[in-house]
Amino acid sequence: GCFPGIRNALLDRGWAENEDHSSLIWDLKYTLYQRDVGELGNLDERQAVNFFPRSGELCSKVGLCNNLKRSCMLDGVDTDNFYPRCYDMSNPTQAQDFVEDFKVSKCLCLLKRFFADRGCTRDSGHKVAFPRSAVKAALAVCERRAMSVDEALDDEPQPMVTEEEWREVETWSLKYPGQQLKPWGQREEPRSVRSGKGRRKEKGSSSKRQSAASIDIAAPSSRGSSRSQMPMPQSTASISDPPAALVSGETREASDEDFADDAEAEGCEAGTLHSSAAVDEQFPSNAASPERRPAGSTSSEEDDLLFARAQPTLETLRAILPQFEMDGVQNIWVLKPAGKSRGRGIELSARLEKILEVTMGRGGAESRWVVQKYIENPLVVERKKFDIRQWVLLTRAEPMAVWFYEDSYCRFSFADYSTEKLKNRYAHLTNNSISKKAEDFEEQKDDTMWHSDELQEHLASIHSKSSSDPASRDPWLEVVQPQMKRAVYDSLLSVQEALMPRNNSFQLFGYDFMISEDLKVWLLEVNSSPDLSYSTSTTRTLVKAMLDDMVCVVTDIEQFGVQPTRPKLRWNKLRKNSGRYTLLEPRRRYREERFRRLRDDTERLAVRGTSKQARKPRKGELQGEYGVEDDPRFSAVVLLEAEQEESKTSRIESSVALATCSDGDCDSEGSSNASAADS
Repeated sequence: GCFPGIRNALLDRGWAENEDHSSLIWDLKYTLYQRDVGELGNLDERQAVNFFPRSGELCSKVGLCNNLKRSCMLDGVDTDNFYPRCYDMSNPTQAQDFVEDFKVSKCLCLLKRFFADRGCTRDSGHKVAFPRSAVKAALAVCERRAMSVDEALDDEPQPMVTEEEWREVETWSLKYPGQQLKPWGQREEPRSVRSGKGRRKEKGSSSKRQSAASIDIAAPSSRGSSRSQMPMPQSTASISDPPAALVSGETREASDEDFADDAEAEGCEAGTLHSSAAVDEQFPSNAASPERRPAGSTSSEEDDLLFARAQPTLETLRAILPQFEMDGVQNIWVLKPAGKSRGRGIELSARLEKILEVTMGRGGAESRWVVQKYIENPLVVERKKFDIRQWVLLTRAEPMAVWFYEDSYCRFSFADYSTEKLKNRYAHLTNNSISKKAEDFEEQKDDTMWHSDELQEHLASIHSKSSSDPASRDPWLEVVQPQMKRAVYDSLLSVQEALMPRNNSFQLFGYDFMISEDLKVWLLEVNSSPDLSYSTSTTRTLVKAMLDDMVCVVTDIEQFGVQPTRPKLRWNKLRKNSGRYTLLEPRRRYREERFRRLRDDTERLAVRGTSKQARKPRKGELQGEYGVEDDPRFSAVVLLEAEQEESKTSRIESSVALATCSDGDCDSEGSSNASAADS
């Protein structure tokens, strides 16, 4: 009843509908929830349904996190290339790994800011900078992180971040360099509150601080003009100059209102560096020269040495860390409750104390959380961040049969992207269920989505302006989409063993991707029942076309509901119409299906006859006058003596040969001279 497009497509193919939903007589059933089908193990094997058993191993936040961590055993799969670092906080080992990752990431962010500041510290008179001791500690951690495995084996084992180093770095704000964070649990009221304006309700006498709830909803009043009428964004960052907001005298110091408003989560104020891209552009060798520093700033010889050490360290880390640029300079993490969906309960934070309090100090429905590194440098269009909803159809789990839909749509945030306020969910979340609660959404809802063709044109226009190559390539088809296909296939490989293969099961998944500024694709999560409603004009046309093509694949090609087993075709030479769906790795599927037939044949092989066990011979039954244990040929003492005698003989022969050589020098020379005379 929820999918009239599927019903109409099946009716057009001559199928008959059984209107009795409780009937057990049916060949194919497509439902919104798995509970409408019942226990999959109780179904007849010939009945086709749109769910795989245990698909939660892929679609739940915890399942995806844990299975991708285990995928390191798969050959050629590196999840760090497409999945932001994620930790299941209910697992004590992963919780410890997260704490270490958080500390290392903060040290890396601090070193990036120090490098962007051209090596200025508070000790050299630069007020908006970190102290030299904190820079030294962060540099030591980053140098340790940049060491290769072979180099680390030669050193004494030690933690990645020592307690002394963390004490130097922990209290300093990444949002406001030069300012220290307020102690956790102590928040100073802003001046407006102290003066009596908008005074907060006084809290109880309990010393335990109430943890923040979900991200506050603060709807913007208007989104401005239509997206199609806005100019394309262009980067204005200079390759040799530092970010303007980081130059001495231009970055303001934090006020009381700033810390009172956002003491729990560090973000970057408007106009300051919010991405590592600007830092990456500072790596040319001429950046270390004193004349490149901000006007009016000073530095000592010690600062220059730290600056010179920081540059190769950052270059090494950028080469070995796939998520170096995605990490940014603020160390923001996203907290996701495992039992909720559609953006509910998500929080952002850059404070370790808050993250541990939220994820490990709650019970009930929010007792299990995952913590994932926030993508701080997303690609934005007209100041709006977006993610991509990609449809993927899995028609077989073993061997893997994955169909990728070539069209997708983008979901834009309703507010301008900014890390100034981490609690503004309209700026950080792109879920349609979140955006529809904002003011003026109904008037502007069609602007919150793009067809992938529009994004393709946008990326091509940016590339044509920035590239000097007249034959400009298509970044969407050549860069973005291949990464999405690789991430889809690798993620399904990671859960292949966890999924229960059922011969007549297929499932449509909704993959959510995000693109960073460097056009790298990052997997956010996977949905088991993606939204197929006609919420905007974009989805109205796209969903209808996708469902028609899905029926083509399910019934016409894969023969679900028509025959009990999947057809064996030459998938690499398939000519049947699959619409906009493309089979990933067709050669691999064809090869694995052929191998599967051979394996089925080998199961019928059997060894015939009776087994016999050799009897141990009794003493005296062996040929020869000795028993095995008394035979000198197998005596270790005899063999050792023989080896020593052989070695002694070889040394004597060598000394005799050497003496003969020494006595025969003249003879050799004489013979040579005689030969020369004869010639």
